[in-house]
Order: sequence, then C-alpha cells, then structure tokens
Amino acid sequence: MRGRFEEIEMSFRDPVEGEEPPIALDNGRLARPYEFVTTLYGQPVYGEADPTPLLAPFFVLFFAMMLSDAGYGIVLSTLTGFILWKFKPAGGIGRLMKILFTGGLCTIVVGLFTAGILGIDARLFPGWLRQFSLINPLEEPMTMLYISFLMGVVHILFGMGIRMIAHFKAGMFAEAVLDDLVWILFIIVLAPLGFVGILGGDAPARLVDLCGKCAMGLAAVVFLTGGRRH
Repeated sequence: MRGRFEEIEMSFRDPVEGEEPPIALDNGRLARPYEFVTTLYGQPVYGEADPTPLLAPFFVLFFAMMLSDAGYGIVLSTLTGFILWKFKPAGGIGRLMKILFTGGLCTIVVGLFTAGILGIDARLFPGWLRQFSLINPLEEPMTMLYISFLMGVVHILFGMGIRMIAHFKAGMFAEAVLDDLVWILFIIVLAPLGFVGILGGDAPARLVDLCGKCAMGLAAVVFLTGGRRH
C-alpha cells in the first residue's frame, strides 16, 4: 500500500465470541519453508499451536529415508540449489524448493549411512567411502525394518505428547490423562509385543509377559473411559 495513500489508519481488537480470525503463520528462517506442508493439511485454528517447527525435522528425515540414495540427494540438492540461487523463487514455489534442497542434503547423509549411491554395489565403493556405511538394507533388511518401526513409534508418541501438553495447558486434564497419556503408555507397552510378534524380533520373555499384562490393563482403561463424553 506504500505510495498509494498519504495516510493509513490501522486498528486492532480481540476477536469476539464465535468469531474465527484469519490465521498467519510466523516461523523462523529454518522452519518457514515447511509452512508449505502445514497449509496442505489446513492451518491451525486460533489459539492452537503452530505445528510447523515440530513437523519439520520428521518430514525432512522421513523424506531422506524414503529416497535413501546419496546420488539422488546430490542431484536434487544441486538442482534446487541452483534454482534458488539463480531465480530466487518466492511464495509457495520458493518454499517447496527450499524443502527439496534441505531434503536432498539430508538424503545424501542417509544414503551414505545406508550404502545407497545410485544403486551401485557397496562392495565396489572405495575404502574411504565404505567407512560411512553403517547398514546395508539389501543385506540387512530386518535391521532396517526395525529402525523404521522404531522411528514410526517415536513419531506417533511425539505427536500424542504434543497434544497432551496442549490439553494440559487448556485445563483439559481428563482429556490429557485419559485420551493422551493412557494411549501413550498403551503404545509403549505394545511396541515390544509388535517387535516380537510382528517383526519376529527377540526380547526377554519376562518383558514380553509384563508388557502383555500392562497392555490388557491399559486397554481396559481405554474401553471404559473412551465414551465418557457421549
């Protein structure tokens, strides 16, 4: 509006009851590009926390794990880096390019750790490059499956923990305990059972038995309190 009007007057007020004010996300330089992802699913309503800084690390890490090839990461980060440097795109396109650039860099790291470089056999890597390989998914598929399973559980627990904190801050203590904390504990005790029963992993028998009993007790709490609002 600069240059169009000699005088501008701005006034501010709190929203009245029942009114939904417009939402503007405001994040730091590192998290700002991931507002593109947040808005794909809908912006938070007034009074809710902005999930962008919380989803950004998981998004870029899972993106890198899906590609898991350092060669692709180099191509992706080089191409998007050139576009950002040469054309300086703004708006949604600019944010998408920054997400892909960061994802490409993270993919390089994950690709080196998982012996993934353009599909080349890891045994053909020079010695200095092989030392970065911590796991080869082609030779150790179950180990990679265990890692993915663990990261998925951590991701779910993290999201439920954030919701529990939001409920506590809003004074919704029953929801925080019965809808969030109980479910968090339920998933934690189910994880060893899933690791052994579904993934075929190995765990102490006493631990599995204890987790089974705790899971049954927590499942009863979920069943008995799940419909309390109806």
